[in-house]
Amino acid sequence: MDWRDSDLIPSTFLDAEIEHPAAEQWAAEVLAGGHPRLLVLGPSYSGKTHLKWTALRRLLVGGYPLEQVAVHDRVGALRGGYSPSIIDDGPPVIALDNITDRIDNMVGVAERYRGTDQPELQAMMAAEDACVSDAVARLARRPNTSWIMCASGVKQLTTLHGEQTVAVVTSLAETVTLQKRSLNTVMDW
Repeated sequence: MDWRDSDLIPSTFLDAEIEHPAAEQWAAEVLAGGHPRLLVLGPSYSGKTHLKWTALRRLLVGGYPLEQVAVHDRVGALRGGYSPSIIDDGPPVIALDNITDRIDNMVGVAERYRGTDQPELQAMMAAEDACVSDAVARLARRPNTSWIMCASGVKQLTTLHGEQTVAVVTSLAETVTLQKRSLNTVMDW
């Protein structure tokens, strides 16, 4: 199957070109047989997801096999039917996006909402957080795997996933920190 006919890359990013050198470097290393790891940090609207999709698109354009790539985001594949095997037995290239969105989505909410969530909702959110943390820890420690993780910052990563996991992630990955940009501008790295 041609990668353009798959559901891997959203239609918004099918023609997206690389605008950040870290995306090109990561993709080139994977295509050369390496196992680079990339941690992309930045606030909402900084271009983390764009960088991830352009790096993955570059792989596929370069002839990397579609079935050797998996993308999981916190609100999608990791919610509900999570199994450690999606990481442990996954393909050699894996992207995890939105791995700090639980904290990112709560910014400012605590001041407006002073109530307590229902116990069922608290339990569901705790289970989802545990699944994401498990996936991050497993992927960081998985050998011979290339990955991209997208998060808002190291502080948020540490709060959600723990100091030990974050120490492993940051020691293995090239880290790129993006700045918030205007929604009306083209990305300029």
